[in-house]
Amino acid sequence: MKIKTTKNLLDCYPTRLLEWNVNEETGLIVVICPKYRSALTQNLFNPFLKNKSFPVNLDKLGTVIWENCDGKNTVGRLGEILAKKFGKEIEPIYQRLGKFIMHLKRNKFIDLKCLNEG
Repeated sequence: MKIKTTKNLLDCYPTRLLEWNVNEETGLIVVICPKYRSALTQNLFNPFLKNKSFPVNLDKLGTVIWENCDGKNTVGRLGEILAKKFGKEIEPIYQRLGKFIMHLKRNKFIDLKCLNEG
């Protein structure tokens, strides 16, 4: 019998999966997202594409989060970093952070490693 465990998002370590660079004009992160991720679709469509990827421009909040998704900081620690940098400007911090992290995870921009993974 497998026991289900509940994961606390704040204890998870996000790690970036995609390439990225910094826009020199704005100082904000640009994530390079491939148009097709599976090997089959890449082999079928990439030879006909001018651009095999597209840029995803992050805002200042997303930039700070992305820079710290290094596999060393937990989501809880990211919240502390955001609170220190932005203060009350981004309240409610943990709700916004949780939604953004889950959005990144669903779209395969990051991977999440949780302490209580079974």
